[in-house]
Amino acid sequence: MKLKLSQKLIATLISIFIVTTVIIMAINMMQMEKMGYEKASLQAVEASKGYTASFQSLIDQQTGSLKTLSDTITELQIGGKATREDLIAIVERYIQSDEDIFYVNVAFEPNAFDHKDDEYQYLNLYQNEKDPGRFAISMIQSGSSSVRSPLLNLEDGELAQFYLKTMERGEITRLDPVNYGTESNPLLYSSINAPIFNKDNEIIGVVGYMISLGRLQEDAIQFTTEHSSVALLSQGTYYVANGGNPDLLGQQSESIAIGEKDIERILNGETIEIENKDSKTLQHFIPLPFASAEDTWYVEVLTSTDYVLKDFYITRLVSIIVAATTTIIFIVSIILLIRYFVLKPLNKLNYSLKQMAGGDLTQRLSIKSKDEFGEMAVNFNQMGDHLGDMFRHVTDLSLNVSATSEQMSASSQQTAKASENIAHAIDRVATGAEEQHSYSVTTSAEMKEMAAGVERIAESSSLAAQSSQIAEENTVVGQGKMQQTVEQMVELQHAVEHSNEAITALAAKSSQIKQITELIAKVSQQTNLLALNAAIEASRVGEHGKGFAVVASEIRNLADQTKQANESIAELIEEVYSGTLTASEAMENGTKQMVLGITSVHEAGQIFTVINSEVQRVNEQISEVSAAAEQLHASSIGVASTVEQFASNASSTMNDAAEVAAASEEQLASMQEVATSSESLSVMVQELMERIARFKI
Repeated sequence: MKLKLSQKLIATLISIFIVTTVIIMAINMMQMEKMGYEKASLQAVEASKGYTASFQSLIDQQTGSLKTLSDTITELQIGGKATREDLIAIVERYIQSDEDIFYVNVAFEPNAFDHKDDEYQYLNLYQNEKDPGRFAISMIQSGSSSVRSPLLNLEDGELAQFYLKTMERGEITRLDPVNYGTESNPLLYSSINAPIFNKDNEIIGVVGYMISLGRLQEDAIQFTTEHSSVALLSQGTYYVANGGNPDLLGQQSESIAIGEKDIERILNGETIEIENKDSKTLQHFIPLPFASAEDTWYVEVLTSTDYVLKDFYITRLVSIIVAATTTIIFIVSIILLIRYFVLKPLNKLNYSLKQMAGGDLTQRLSIKSKDEFGEMAVNFNQMGDHLGDMFRHVTDLSLNVSATSEQMSASSQQTAKASENIAHAIDRVATGAEEQHSYSVTTSAEMKEMAAGVERIAESSSLAAQSSQIAEENTVVGQGKMQQTVEQMVELQHAVEHSNEAITALAAKSSQIKQITELIAKVSQQTNLLALNAAIEASRVGEHGKGFAVVASEIRNLADQTKQANESIAELIEEVYSGTLTASEAMENGTKQMVLGITSVHEAGQIFTVINSEVQRVNEQISEVSAAAEQLHASSIGVASTVEQFASNASSTMNDAAEVAAASEEQLASMQEVATSSESLSVMVQELMERIARFKI
């Protein structure tokens, strides 16, 4: 099925609008959903603040009390006067003063408290399985008194964890909660433990509170609403409190899927968010740090996803309705605008083109708009005007071509007769040109033989001239080299004289240096004597002159070294002086030999000058002979060339005559074809006139 242009245009615009609208809506929906989650996260943090404050207040209170008790026990142990009964009495007073404390554990390393484990080993309260008499007891609150019992095993098991973990870390620890009730009525307690130190700051024991967590469950229920609930999780993910589902108290959570990276973030104090798609809930975990990051508990705020995204769902529905309404309005508007502003002008243009294709060139468009359709109408009207003018001009030209073809037919017949007469005359010219060509070929051969002889003479003269020229050039070069040699030897003589003067000056300087070295030797000898006198004077002074004696000794050594160096310099100066005298004598001998060499070179240069004059005279005579031979050779070549040109012209004339004869015959045939073509052209012009007559212009 073929679609019209309007349908294609409407479909394209609607598609673009729908795609753009969907993309914008999707981006807005994603942004709104993100804002919903961020709002839920802020609400969860706000909801957890009150509960966190209540929990932190309880923990801070119990931790401070436990730290005070630990410090008190440490002071008692360091004092060394308190007994075990004194310590137990103090602990029982702490139990009675705080109703949240269920019981207290106190455990020391063997013989660490009072070194009397052997005295207490037979008492029931200190019946430790491995270390009888060891101070390790538990005190449970019972009304206005307490029940005491021994801690039998501190090596392994859940009960021993309060002791082992605290001893290992050396800081306050917190354990997972323990249920001392039933599953239907749980009673949760958690242990907070502090280390006990001796005077050397070594850990010797542990004291721990078992506190009730019932108040935390009441607070969790208080902060739980219709759409969100608050829960408290221990470091082992056990529910300490759960306002939304109390049945989970004391149980380990199985629905929490926290990755390692999220755990690291929680331990660093960050709040994390996890979406549980199965239960359609959003979980926020707010960390509650303790002394150690390993003992961090978490506040879990559970919020319904439907509640979080309630505004998002409403906004999404409204956006869809608005987008659908906007789309419908846009489609209707696009259809109406295209029908009025596009289809109406196109239909007018299509109708006019159809009429023009039928032969009516008088069609014109009456679109007055200033847009592209208005410009199209102006261009269409101009095209109609140009086509009308062109067809009228073609009609006039056809009439002229018809008259011209008739005249051409008559002229071609006359030209055919003239061409036939020219062909006969050309045949006679070709015969005369052939005889002239034969005579010219014979003359040209004789002139070539004469030119070859003259050419050999010219070549011999040219070789002799070249040899003479080379000899002259070599003579000039030799004379120049001799002159250059004379100049170089004169310069060398000057250099030798300068060198001789420099060596003489060097000998004089060497003599002066020799005098200076003699003076240095005298100074060195005098310095040596002065150093010796100074040493003698220093020895007279005694102990106070030892430093001066050392300096005098060093000066004396320096004078000896100066003397030795001066003697070495004197020897070197003597050798340089002797060598300088020898070089000076050699330079004088060289100068004498150089003068003799310059005289010999001058004489050789005069001989080269005489030879050069004679060679130039011979070279001039050979050049005159060579020039005459070359002139004769050139003249003979010119004559031969003229004869050859004459023969070539005769041949060309003969060929041209033949070509003219052939061209005349071809022209005769062409004239006959022109006559035939003129008749055909008249027929075609008549047919063109009939076709043009069908157009209305």
